[in-house]
Amino acid sequence: MWDGTRKRAARLALAVALSVPVVPGLLGLHPATAGYPEACYFGVGGAEQRGLIAAPAHADRELLAAVRRSGGQAGRRVAPMGLRQVLWPSQGGRDAGLAALAGVPGVSFVEPVQRVAAHRTSNDPALRRQWGLAKIGAPRAWDVTTGVGSTVVVAVLDTGVDLRHPDLRGRVINGPNVAYGTDDSQDDQSHGTHVAGIAAATTNNRVGVAGLSWGATVLAVKVLNAQGSGTSCDIAVGIIEAADRGADVINLSLGGAFTCPLAFRAAVAYAEQKGALVVASSGNDGFFASPQSAPANCPGVLGVGATDIRDEPSAFTTFGASVDVAAPGTEILSTFYDPKKRASTYATQSGTSMSAPFVSGLAALLKAKHPTWTPSQLASRIVETADDLGPPGRDDFYGAGRINAARALAG
Repeated sequence: MWDGTRKRAARLALAVALSVPVVPGLLGLHPATAGYPEACYFGVGGAEQRGLIAAPAHADRELLAAVRRSGGQAGRRVAPMGLRQVLWPSQGGRDAGLAALAGVPGVSFVEPVQRVAAHRTSNDPALRRQWGLAKIGAPRAWDVTTGVGSTVVVAVLDTGVDLRHPDLRGRVINGPNVAYGTDDSQDDQSHGTHVAGIAAATTNNRVGVAGLSWGATVLAVKVLNAQGSGTSCDIAVGIIEAADRGADVINLSLGGAFTCPLAFRAAVAYAEQKGALVVASSGNDGFFASPQSAPANCPGVLGVGATDIRDEPSAFTTFGASVDVAAPGTEILSTFYDPKKRASTYATQSGTSMSAPFVSGLAALLKAKHPTWTPSQLASRIVETADDLGPPGRDDFYGAGRINAARALAG
């Protein structure tokens, strides 16, 4: 939920001091795992037994002592937020532990870890048309810039990206695997590869499909496992990792039906401070979304709903205050990875997960044309140039409207 009028002080209210080194295995720390990064690496199972805690460096030793007294194990500290994940033996232990840790002097916040999952609905593999690019005026936008020659980086926080796909090969940076605590972000599910192709598949190469941004580099950050699931800790750390690696745009085609966690708020504020625009899909719960999906409902995030080929809201799209703009999301053809055959291919998918990378690709084109623009300027341009398709003015189905790449790049 992007709010162009909020004050910078509010965005940075959760900022914390820098970390000091702590020896793993001491002070109740969870033992370090093989691979990097391990800040969230308790695995995806048992999320209900875990909590997130943020505290400045000067309070860290007292916090760790309190964690030990509560029966919990603390993961590695994430410096920009002072964030730690803590694992307890049971959900009851977590609830009691979080209540106790909230009273430790200097603690910024405590909250339970939430589970998130990729946004996707049914697909039709026989429909092989990229109608979405025509709908948003991409060919006319490409007359202004294709993004080729730029250094724009779009981070795809997802199930990973197929590093060997012929329409992505050479365009993808193998980033951290937060989901498994390794340095291999190869897709093992398919969702992330589909998302990456919409934003930035290699174009004008006589192979496969076209991406909206011809020149953007994709930074693959794996935050979801092979089942398409992750946690709020994975996402928060993934946002930080992407921002620290120079991402200009961070795409989050994922979410969970819960109020925006404080960890998300802090991570998004950190990313914006580092110069990255955060884009997220609104969800696929339609009329039944309560609350709306995080991180799309977080301050500073550009939330994206889905439209079909007739410019109607997609039947599955979550609507509400978290929708800032809409983009094509029904029957979208893109790059694909088949994990069973371990094969690079193409497929048609539907979901707000497909809508978000259209916006991320447009943001990449705008950044290529205007390298000095801030995240707020990029978001403002996308919102202000959208085609108003619903009732006059902003509405909960389209937000400001369906994006128009040609209008956004004009002038």
